[in-house]
Amino acid sequence: MSSSSFGGSVVILGASAVGKSAIFHRAIQGQDWKFQPQISSTIGASKPEKVKVPLDDGSAFSLKIWDVGGQERFDGIASSLVKNASGAIVVFSVIDAESFERARDVLLSLLNDKTDKILPKDFPMILVANKIDLPTSTSDFIADFEKKASVLLARNECSVQKIAFIKTSAKSGVGIQEVLKILATELKKVIPEQNKKNNQTRPTAENKCFIL
Repeated sequence: MSSSSFGGSVVILGASAVGKSAIFHRAIQGQDWKFQPQISSTIGASKPEKVKVPLDDGSAFSLKIWDVGGQERFDGIASSLVKNASGAIVVFSVIDAESFERARDVLLSLLNDKTDKILPKDFPMILVANKIDLPTSTSDFIADFEKKASVLLARNECSVQKIAFIKTSAKSGVGIQEVLKILATELKKVIPEQNKKNNQTRPTAENKCFIL
């Protein structure tokens, strides 16, 4: 790789038990990480880790990642971190219909924040369907969520933002690098402008990637 750049912060949002911590470990360690079926829920925030994301131009985009608890009692932390972030990954589990509803609400809330100029208009977002490896996540079941996601992302406020939808398995690693690469590529383009606006309208924060 010719060069490595660091900039941009990403929050990973979603209900508890959708696999956010597993996504965190897979993103940091790649295929070297040994999947753990039962990962303890994060209390508060863990020690941050750094990951380099290879890009098509031969460079790498570095992100610092925090794993933050997704329980409701941490919603205040989530709100604070989002305001100082540069992008978001919104996760749901394909075996949990309620988690999709939570992801939908989070996504629409972020879009409202963009409309209200709390977040920048170029704040990138990805909707992630995790746990596609589970036996209970049959093709018909996943197809149903894909249909729901398509309906959601076809809404005017979503389609204008060009929100990506990616299916992943934190267990096998399928889709994780694709998610990181999409965000890293987008952030590399928008970070300079975001930082310029942040210096004018928002408190300066260290570039970070949080998981909630």
